Formats: sequence, C-alpha cells, structure tokens
Amino acid sequence: MKEISKEPWNYTFSELGTGQYVLSVVCGGVGIYEFIFRLNQQQVESYQREGLPFVARLADLVRSDQAPFESQKV
Repeated sequence: MKEISKEPWNYTFSELGTGQYVLSVVCGGVGIYEFIFRLNQQQVESYQREGLPFVARLADLVRSDQAPFESQKV
C-alpha cells in the first residue's frame, strides 16, 4: 500500500494497487475512530479528474455521515 496524501487528524489516502484506493477518515467527537473504505469506480474517476481536492471533500462527507459508505467499508 502506497500512501498518497495524509492530513493528520483528518484523513489518509492510499493506493492499494493500480486503480484501487482506500480512504481512512478520522471521525467522532468525544470518541475518535477511523472509518476506512475503498473508493468505488465513480469516486476513483472523480479523484483522477479533480485530484486531492476531491479527496478532501469526500473525507468531509464521510465525517458528516458514514451510512452512504457502509457498503464500501474495509
């Protein structure tokens, strides 16, 4: 696994293999936990078009509500 970008206390974005990416997002308030999920094809395409700004926005979405990403959880 190759780390692409890391923002402490925010997220870590890594590449598993060619075209496979994982995002680990720091979530919580009083209790801190990591939510780790594999990007789907649409998210990968958005990352390839927009770069790291897309990853930062995706991390914010995940932090707000993990439910839409549960099926992608690692």
